[in-house]
Amino acid sequence: MILLYNLILAVFFIPILVLFLLRYRTRLATEFFYRWRERFGMQEFISTADSRPALWVHCASIGEVRAVEPLLAYLKDYRIYMSVHTLAGRQYAENMRLADELFFAPLDFGFLTARVMRQVKPRGLLLVETEFWPGLLWAAKKMNVTTIVVNGRLSARSFPFYSATGLFWKYWLSSVSRIAARSAEDAGRFISLGVPAEKISVTGNLKYDRPPEHTMAKKTSIGFGNGNFVIVAGSTRSGEEEIIFEAFNEIRAKMPGARLIIAPRHINRVNKVCALAGKYGIPCTLYSARAGISDGCIIVDVFGELAKIYAACDVAFVGGSLVGKGGQNPIEPASFGKPVLFGTSMFNFSSEKILLLQAGGGMEVRDKGRLTAAVLSLAADEALRLATGKKAMEAVASQKGSVCRTIKIIKQTISL
Repeated sequence: MILLYNLILAVFFIPILVLFLLRYRTRLATEFFYRWRERFGMQEFISTADSRPALWVHCASIGEVRAVEPLLAYLKDYRIYMSVHTLAGRQYAENMRLADELFFAPLDFGFLTARVMRQVKPRGLLLVETEFWPGLLWAAKKMNVTTIVVNGRLSARSFPFYSATGLFWKYWLSSVSRIAARSAEDAGRFISLGVPAEKISVTGNLKYDRPPEHTMAKKTSIGFGNGNFVIVAGSTRSGEEEIIFEAFNEIRAKMPGARLIIAPRHINRVNKVCALAGKYGIPCTLYSARAGISDGCIIVDVFGELAKIYAACDVAFVGGSLVGKGGQNPIEPASFGKPVLFGTSMFNFSSEKILLLQAGGGMEVRDKGRLTAAVLSLAADEALRLATGKKAMEAVASQKGSVCRTIKIIKQTISL
């Protein structure tokens, strides 16, 4: 099976690479060719006398890295080898010093993953969320490495694909020892793919267990005055900023003290977002270049600051939800006691959306008009704003405990 998979991967790899070269030249040059040797299994690990057993933790990007972060604090008995696919994920993990060894995951050809597996010699392999790559699973099985999926998820949007290719996934997932699923719905989808129910435990979402950071952050620390009403739009996507800028202009016309801070999902879009702000007549400053008090909009052009920004704001909007991208994680702003707004496209975070809506800590805004109205209503009624934020925080607190349940499974399954 691995030979067939390698062949299929090779057939598709070259056309996909050419497509990316034509469409995403700058991004590909920045990401794929940065430390490109690691993509081909030529990692250079530091020689060490560390006697702890190795544990390989594989994440896709910054979202998965942040999800697994609270878990790593309880895995100090292992030497952590962390692999990621994206530069953003690598930079965050590097800045937070989350791993003993950090590297880009090799392309998923069996011979490349096996080469890295022989170098790492892990006692166990943790795959975060949906990172069950066949080549990696094959290499782990070949070397008798115990594999666990943590924070396992199969979204309603992606499940039809997995279901249509069910026999393929049943074969590859058979080598997984345990799956710690985020929810009963996720667990049910794994069972539908043929994973035995006894291998699956519902542990909850690790992201709920992230301790709040920067809880005392002030508006002046992010470039605004303490008297300003600060709106944060986090992890925005192309096509979304236009809606936000139009809404902000309407809000600012009624509330001159309103200020906006936008954190694009992809930092390489910062210049385009700045140009867009100018098109709408909104004064724009880069977060890294802020000095004193901004009188318009700040665009975030650095990694690792969004938590601090959420902590200091009055209202948070979660991006990727007005343009059909499935949204982003609303847990972080909610954990700071902020009212959370999001569009209708939250299929990647449907359980979190439902939790906040049912608790009264979140508000769904379908378009520019409803986004504008929601912000203005929260700005005009401080009691409503504080109560909504409190409900959001309480909803997050009610879901904690996933780390303890997941650690229990890891210790039961992987011996020291």
